[in-house]
Amino acid sequence: MRTDHRSKPGKDLSPTEPLASRAERELEALGRLRRERPKVFLVLIASVFVVGAFFLYDHFWGIPGLKERIADQEKEILRLETQLAPFRALALERYSLPEGEALAKLAGNLALLEERLNQYFSKVRQFEVVVEVRVAANWAEEQPPNSTALLRDDRSPVLTVDTKLEDGSIRQILLFATENPHIGPDPAAPDGAIIAYRAAARAGDWIIGSERADLVSTEHVALVTWGLERSVVSDGRVRVREISLVFFVNGERAHVIEKRSDQELVLPESPQGFSTLQWTESEPFGSGI
Repeated sequence: MRTDHRSKPGKDLSPTEPLASRAERELEALGRLRRERPKVFLVLIASVFVVGAFFLYDHFWGIPGLKERIADQEKEILRLETQLAPFRALALERYSLPEGEALAKLAGNLALLEERLNQYFSKVRQFEVVVEVRVAANWAEEQPPNSTALLRDDRSPVLTVDTKLEDGSIRQILLFATENPHIGPDPAAPDGAIIAYRAAARAGDWIIGSERADLVSTEHVALVTWGLERSVVSDGRVRVREISLVFFVNGERAHVIEKRSDQELVLPESPQGFSTLQWTESEPFGSGI
C-alpha cells in the first residue's frame, strides 16, 4: 500500500513558520469567527478577559497579599505565645496535670478571681465629698477670718445628702468632717471668701458596703457652715455665691454638683452655732464627671 504524502488543507503547524504569518492567520480566523458566529466570538473574548483579569489579580495582589497575611498571622501567633508563656509556666508549676488541662484549670480559677474582684469593687467602701462654698460679705476686717476661726464638730454631720436608690427608695447619707474646715480669700472677688470642707461617711453608715450601681440620684442636700460667727462681718450676714460638691466613691471621682446660689446666711452669735445651706434638686448620680 502506498502512502499519500501530499499535504492536506488545514493549519500549518510547522515550527519553522514565521511568527508574523502565524499571527496573521490567527487574526483572520478570529475575523471569520466574528463575522460568521458573533455570539461565540463574544463568549471567547469575554473568557479571555476574565482569565486575564484573574491572572493579573493573583499575580499582583493575590499571592503577595497572601504572603503578607501569613506573615501577620505568624507575628500574631508569636505574640500570643509570648503572652501565654508565664501563664503556662504558672499552670504547670501549680498543677500536676498535662499542659492543656493545667491551663484550663488556671483559666477557671482566674475567672473566679475576676468575679470576686468585680464584686469587691462594685461595693462602696469609701464615700467622701469635697465641698467649696464661695461667699461674699462685708467683713469686719479687711480680710475674711483665718481658718482657726472654723472649728470642726465631730458629733454632728456637716453634710447630709438624700439619695434615690434603684428600688425607688430615698435614703440619707450622713457625712462628717474629716479635718477642720478651711477659709481663705477668693481671688475672683475682693469681698469674697472660699470655705472648703472635706467630709466622709463613717463605718456603719448604710452607704458603706452597698452597691455603687444602686445610686440613682441625689435629691436633697443640706450643708452646715460651722465656725463663722457674727462678729467676723459688719452686718452679721454672709451671701452665698456658688457651691461645689465633688463626690468620691472608693477614691474615684464619681459625681459633681455645681450650683449658683443667692442664699443669705444669718450668722450665729458664737462659733459653736451653725448655719445651714440646703436645696432640693434631682441630680443623676454620675453627673458632671
